[in-house]
Amino acid sequence: MGGGAWKTLGKYIGDERWYNVSYIYSMQRGFSLQQDDACGWSGDGEWGYGSNGWFSAYYALTQLGNLPVVRFRVVFTSNSEYQNDGFAFDDIRISNDPAGIDEGKEWLSDVRIYPNPNEGKFRLVYNGERDVRLLGTSSSFSQPSVEEYL
Repeated sequence: MGGGAWKTLGKYIGDERWYNVSYIYSMQRGFSLQQDDACGWSGDGEWGYGSNGWFSAYYALTQLGNLPVVRFRVVFTSNSEYQNDGFAFDDIRISNDPAGIDEGKEWLSDVRIYPNPNEGKFRLVYNGERDVRLLGTSSSFSQPSVEEYL
């Protein structure tokens, strides 16, 4: 890591709720984590056994967008009290935010998209004199197809 400290992504408190438990008891200071950073994921629930299946988690990495190198690590801890199955990650995706209209050419100043950025559903307002083509892609990332002309 070049001498820098590892930083815990997200917190259990507040609106984020990235982790599903506020404190992993087997996490001690040996992992370069402060005790208040010992939140994490647990499949045990409230002293139960197993997670009862997969659950989805999402975390926005926008604060890392301008860094030249980013490394991720997963810290796994356990203790001798439980012998459950372990952990797994599936379908991890790191991607860019949808491009906003401010990334276009100067003549796009007559075009407004609300909200910006968006998640694929938006309102488009055009107050210009140029011909504009709207292109869309399918979820399979095929070549763009012309949907409508203004």
